[in-house]
Amino acid sequence: MILHLQMVIAALVISMDTFAVALALGTRTQKGDRQRIAVAFALLGGATPAAGLLVGQVMSGWIGTAAGWLSAGILILLALWLLEQARESQPGRVPPPAQPLSSTLREELGPLPNEGRGIRFRPPVTGLVLMSLGLSLDNVLLGFGFGLRGGGALLLGVLAGLFIFASTHLGLHLGRLGRLRFGRWALAGAGVLLLVVAVGILIGEV
Repeated sequence: MILHLQMVIAALVISMDTFAVALALGTRTQKGDRQRIAVAFALLGGATPAAGLLVGQVMSGWIGTAAGWLSAGILILLALWLLEQARESQPGRVPPPAQPLSSTLREELGPLPNEGRGIRFRPPVTGLVLMSLGLSLDNVLLGFGFGLRGGGALLLGVLAGLFIFASTHLGLHLGRLGRLRFGRWALAGAGVLLLVVAVGILIGEV
């Protein structure tokens, strides 16, 4: 039961990261593009943490008793990174993803949050794939951290895909309305949730 709850939290954290980026995209994309963006993000966003979880499960057998400590350490580092991103972001500004692959679409879109609000841009498929991969790099590490504790890759992949699909739609809609400040709180909330899970793992190891 606890492990299933951790999978739900992991999927929610993954979707919050994507939600923050969807807010920025929502300022420049058309309403008709929401579906294709949400599907692209959901497919890759669900597959990559599941792959990371499978690798973590294999590695846990080699690591042995240290798997729990390593899992908690990875989650704490990711949590601190998310909290730092939230702290550095300014009200009304969504922090860009740190991954280099995601910069391709951002270069094509230009300064997203507060400029060219009246301009609408149809994101190319290749740009969406590259941005999805960029967003998914930290999701692989997150899945790996949870995989060290067990869990089902299919369950995490399906949950993450569904959460990302919903959060992308919501982010694009709120971004179109200029509600960019929610991105800051989404990143902070994701960081806090990961810290809670990490602390729970550490308590179980003591």
